[in-house]
Amino acid sequence: MPILTLFAFVAWRQGDLIAARLALRDAITTDPDYELATGIHLGTIDAEDPRDWLASAREGHAHRAAHLRHAVEVASEYRPVTDTTAMCYREALDAATSHHYDQVLTEDERLLARHSTIDIITGALADFRNGRPQLKDEIAARIILGLQDPHTRDAALSTGEESDLPYERQLWGYLARRCVPPHAGKAPPLLTLLGWVAWRQGDTVTASHAFTEALDIYPGYTMAKLLLDGIRMQCDPARFLATYRDAAAEFAASRPDLDTL
Repeated sequence: MPILTLFAFVAWRQGDLIAARLALRDAITTDPDYELATGIHLGTIDAEDPRDWLASAREGHAHRAAHLRHAVEVASEYRPVTDTTAMCYREALDAATSHHYDQVLTEDERLLARHSTIDIITGALADFRNGRPQLKDEIAARIILGLQDPHTRDAALSTGEESDLPYERQLWGYLARRCVPPHAGKAPPLLTLLGWVAWRQGDTVTASHAFTEALDIYPGYTMAKLLLDGIRMQCDPARFLATYRDAAAEFAASRPDLDTL
């Protein structure tokens, strides 16, 4: 199919439509899903200028190449750089996970755990803001495990000032990098938080990659799907931000209840 399609394109550029369409017919008959042959065939039918078609194809190729390069850059925000760091991250999560999931909590204890995780995140952000972009393994693992709870994740969604976004993005990327196999299933909350911050910053490419990665790991992850759909429909993130700020205020208001625990 590729050879027939290339022959057809050259024939089209030379003005030999008959030879081009015969070659394209054979290519499409052999593989009806071969998009390049179908695209060129439609171009010949619509009487397009092959030079315009070629310019459009080159532009599309350049766009895809740029998108791929950006995807590689984006991935560096949330993937371990070396096998050595991956091993350290794995060991830290191994140690924390068994203890975390062995606990059976009451509803009041779950509420306490949620606020505790948010307090730890607040402290971690302060460290990142002060130029200390590292966390102890046990603190990082505590945050990752705490964010597996959807209520805690929602409370952690970025609702603060624009000036805090770079530090939040740095924190979520740092924590997402720690979700290495066999703990990759813990990454969707971190990737979703990262994507949301990137979207608030106007970086829809990074946001889309992060949400897509979260859904690749867990196709049923509703928050990532909701936000990805929002980007695709070109929604204003401010609409989501207003809702999340209301939810954050409601979560904060539940804190006095802890005084009675």
